[in-house]
Amino acid sequence: MKPNIYELLNNIETDCQAYDSAPLPKAEADGYKRQFRSRPQTGRQGFPGRGLAVAACIAVCLLALGAGPFRTEVRAAAKTLTYNIGELLGTNENLTPYENIVNYSVTNADVTITLNSVILEDDVLYVSTTETKEPQSDLNMEEVSLLGSLFVNGKYIENSSSGVLEPSEDGNGRESLIGYNLGRHFKKEDMDVELILEDASHTLDGNWKFEFHANGEQLSEQTQEIATDIHYSLPDGTQVDLTAYTSSPIGQKIYYKTAGSSDYDMKLEGTDDLGNPVSFYVSHATKSEGRFNIDRLTGLISPDAGALTLTPYISPSPKKSGRTESSWQQAGEAFTIGLK
Repeated sequence: MKPNIYELLNNIETDCQAYDSAPLPKAEADGYKRQFRSRPQTGRQGFPGRGLAVAACIAVCLLALGAGPFRTEVRAAAKTLTYNIGELLGTNENLTPYENIVNYSVTNADVTITLNSVILEDDVLYVSTTETKEPQSDLNMEEVSLLGSLFVNGKYIENSSSGVLEPSEDGNGRESLIGYNLGRHFKKEDMDVELILEDASHTLDGNWKFEFHANGEQLSEQTQEIATDIHYSLPDGTQVDLTAYTSSPIGQKIYYKTAGSSDYDMKLEGTDDLGNPVSFYVSHATKSEGRFNIDRLTGLISPDAGALTLTPYISPSPKKSGRTESSWQQAGEAFTIGLK
């Protein structure tokens, strides 16, 4: 696989808010439906683990796709599912009880996309897909970069997302897992979702539309949340307030709020009370809030751990490239989060 094909596109600034999506006249909808909006921001994202390539992270701002016909051929999936969400997420936990199986395929432009299953975890909707090209097609799958437009309970969701791709050895297909950020104000049960995928590279014309149901109530019951009251300031005067720590079978997160955007990337590093190294990176951020995800390359937090001692670090955001500068510096005093 070419190293520059699945480069990080996930350095995105969005408000991550839901709003009502009113039907538009068809003429107006047709004029909008291929427009995307995105603004780059710094930050490392993706699901580290298993040496998988970090795939495109997407600011999904496709407008008014609910109107008009779709040039798609829909058919039932006729293959045995071989994907494993747990492996793609880099965890050994059995996530099967929390999956909503969809197993539905759409064929368009010589590509069949099968939506395998979804998992709703707190503020993230994980979507697992399998993409394969038709046997007679000479399409290069490495040139295809899919973007998704998301509607939840009839409301359009402006969001960012991140994920991983695992291409097949023959180059004719790939497994994909994308996590769509929904925001923490969503209820975790009874979500009717519409997902429309399009090729951002314009190699393929058309779209792949899926409608499915998601319910995160069972996983929510297995999620521990601990309120935190931790603060530190960045050199530009921006205050960061760490508000909550959560742990679920999928992994651990730390949520924060800020009073405005900053020119710094952030991470939290330290150890648990067993002496194991722990690291969190910013996986999602807006001008007012964000989320640190556990760095799976460093390791998930042991269930036997009783506390985390972490220190905040910052690095100036790059002015031109999408990569974070390597000059990390301490941004505050070490703090402790009790886990028991």
